[in-house]
Amino acid sequence: MAVNGKGFFILQDDTGLSYYSRAGEFSFDRNGDLVNPDGLYVQGYEVTAVAPDGTMALGNISNINIPGESTTAASATTEFTVDVNLDAGAAAGDTYATTLSVFDSLGNAIPLSITFTRQAAVNTWVASVAVSATVAAPGDVAISNSTLSFTATGGLETGGSDSLIAINNLLTGAENLSLNWDIFDAAAGGVSNGDMTQYASASTTTFQTQNGNTSGVLRGVDVDEEGVVTGIYSNGSWFRFFRWRWPTSPTTAACRNWVKTCTRNRELPDRP
Repeated sequence: MAVNGKGFFILQDDTGLSYYSRAGEFSFDRNGDLVNPDGLYVQGYEVTAVAPDGTMALGNISNINIPGESTTAASATTEFTVDVNLDAGAAAGDTYATTLSVFDSLGNAIPLSITFTRQAAVNTWVASVAVSATVAAPGDVAISNSTLSFTATGGLETGGSDSLIAINNLLTGAENLSLNWDIFDAAAGGVSNGDMTQYASASTTTFQTQNGNTSGVLRGVDVDEEGVVTGIYSNGSWFRFFRWRWPTSPTTAACRNWVKTCTRNRELPDRP
């Protein structure tokens, strides 16, 4: 790792003495601390929160530390989407089924089956849902807003509401699941988001998303060009831990005689 332009990495020794260095040869020690070859601890601002837009709230400067046994908790699915075309040529009573995996609060992957049944009414289908009897009893699985009405041009009628799926009394021991099937844009007056269509072609599923995950263990660490230290986990999630700060204090002029590391125990930099 290297600093482009003016600036320094901040390091500290065991006594708290601060060092400033341009050398970026770092590695994690057995305790998960990021250190240079001399055992000095690399300093960074702890990321205390991340807003939906990606803006980070930063805490105090401390040793950059990522324990090797770091894990992320399981997260239950609360929302999902499926991109499905239902065959416009289907006869009343015809069905099409698709399955996606959602996660409960313990991180168990639960196959959720959605079956679409063509109705006698023109351009109308009704969705039903089911899970394995080893997950929940049939009577504990329900769906609301299950009727899908399409226009003559293949899209959903405007003014609909998302379907809500409840899976209660899970036999896995997890909390009840409440799933929002994202189909319509409520802020735009119930306009379809375009995921569900009815065209004259075979019924098919082309894409699925859901926002849950099982628990994960740390598999790697990444540092981007902004100095954000991110942990990458086995479940596909990632977590921002620290952000480096490359201060221009002490000044380059004050450290012209350093070779690898310049020492100065004054004036830690302001937060970015």
